[in-house]
This record gives sequence, C-alpha cells and structure tokens, in this order.
Amino acid sequence: MTGRFDRYLLSQLLMLFGFFALVLVLVYWVNRAVVLFDQLIANGQSAAVFLEITILTLPNVIRIDLPIAAFAGTPCGVEGDAMAVDLIEQVLASIGAATFRIPADKKPLYHAAAVFSNNFATVLQAIAREAWQDAGVPDEIAEKLNASLLTATVENVTALGPQAALTGPAARGDTDVLRAQAQAVTAWNPQAGHLYDTFSEMARRLKETGSA
Repeated sequence: MTGRFDRYLLSQLLMLFGFFALVLVLVYWVNRAVVLFDQLIANGQSAAVFLEITILTLPNVIRIDLPIAAFAGTPCGVEGDAMAVDLIEQVLASIGAATFRIPADKKPLYHAAAVFSNNFATVLQAIAREAWQDAGVPDEIAEKLNASLLTATVENVTALGPQAALTGPAARGDTDVLRAQAQAVTAWNPQAGHLYDTFSEMARRLKETGSA
C-alpha cells in the first residue's frame, strides 16, 4: 500500500514539475533566441550559425529554469502591507506558486495549524512506536504497522476528509474499550494517558459534529 501511494504521489508531482519545466524552458529559450537572432543577423551571420548557438545555450537555460519549475504548485501564504502583498502575489504566481492571504492577527494560529499537521503528528508516531515496543511488538513489525496505518490514514483523510476517515473506538462510541485502553496507557505513561483521554473526546466530537 505504501509503495502504491508513493508511486502515485511521485507521478503526480513529476507531471506537474515536467509541465512547468517545459513551459519555463520554452519561454526563456525563445526569449533569449529572439534577442540572439537580432544580434547575429545584424552582424551578418547566417541562420545556421544562429541555430547552432541557440542549441548550445539550451543546457544553461535548463540549469536556470529547473529550480524555478520545482517551485511550481507550492502553497505560499502571504501577509503584510496591501501593496506589497499584491506585488509578491504577482511574482509568486509568475513561477507557478499557489498564493493565499493570511490576516496578520491569524498568523500565529496559521503556523500552529502546521505544527498540529506535521510536528505533533511526528510526536504521535514516536508514542505509538514506544507503546508497541513496550507491548512486545518486534521493531521490524512495528515499523511495518506504523507505515501501513500512517499511509492508510493519509490516503483516507485526503480522499474523504477527517470526519469520514475517522475510525476506532471513539468514532464507534465504544466506551468500554476506551476506558480499558485509557487505563492501560495511563499506567504505561501518564502524559500519554492524558493525551489519549483528550484525543478520544475530540475524536468522538469530530465524528458526531464534523469539528474537533
């Protein structure tokens, strides 16, 4: 499952990168070629010389444009003075970035959301790995479990959204299982037990209302 997801994601990124790379190379190359053509013709050079020199400049054009093409499709949040924001949006859009505006007073919350989505998700994987280890699961099996569950979660949340993708005892309303697991986790690691109780309540609310 992990391999299929990785190949799908890689194929989509490569298609986007290839498209923008081709467009940027062609635009920049044609622009350079027009200027070069004027200079060579003015100096009495033939079209064959123009074609040869133009082809020789292609590797340098690719070297310049490929890093820009890799930026295409990158989400970029912008905030600040209205005139400056208008200008930076035009610059970022010209290299294919997907811009969006963030109110100044919401910027700390915006960055905190990224912490929840990324950094805290990593901490939760560490807790899961440690719990599996103390439960007697071999490391190589724990790695496979972790990869399989994490990949399935990413696929389901991306395709269905958090509410529909959520499974587990809290989503089912299975209070007996929640109670037993909470006691086991608290006995193992009190801080993790507190997190388990908090996340279980948020998971129940998410499944019922669509909001954590």
